[in-house]
Amino acid sequence: MTAHPDSILIVDFGSQVTQLIARRVREAGVYSEIAPFSAAAEAYERLLLDLMTRSAGDMLDDRFEHDLVKALFGFDAVVGNYASPYTPGSAYVMLHHAFGEVNGK
Repeated sequence: MTAHPDSILIVDFGSQVTQLIARRVREAGVYSEIAPFSAAAEAYERLLLDLMTRSAGDMLDDRFEHDLVKALFGFDAVVGNYASPYTPGSAYVMLHHAFGEVNGK
């Protein structure tokens, strides 16, 4: 699966409904890729690798137009990281700070 701003991995377990789901997702304007069950883990690993190595700046540029929104989310990518939002791997830091726990809560 290639890197797209909005993408969905559809795992095919052999049902005829898989193609219908993919078509509806694509009609909604979202990129989707169908992976057979036997190859789903590999496709998921590619998506995860993209997340871990991508910069927060690139990720935010793909998803948001307004600079203030990018700045608000981008702060989480640089706080405690001493790096630019465009440093590879800063997307993981941003998500960790946005979804991680603070003091065990």
